[in-house]
Amino acid sequence: PKNYQEGKSKKGPPGPCNHCGEPDQVNWLKVTTQQGKKGSEIPWIELAPLTEEEEKKKKDAEMAAKRAEIEANVKKAIQERKLV
Repeated sequence: PKNYQEGKSKKGPPGPCNHCGEPDQVNWLKVTTQQGKKGSEIPWIELAPLTEEEEKKKKDAEMAAKRAEIEANVKKAIQERKLV
């Protein structure tokens, strides 16, 4: 976020997001080692929920990619059978 250093020193809110300006989707995340030793704090930006249209586009893209993968596998299998 734009005010990362300022927010870090005050332990205040880290936002807003430098890319979109959203103030509510940015939080501090404390990174520690497995032994629980003191770590550093970094900003963590949450993903905003998708609109219905964005969700549909995402689902359609995933289905198209899966369809293309299946078609490629079928084509490969047919080619392999022709060689035998």
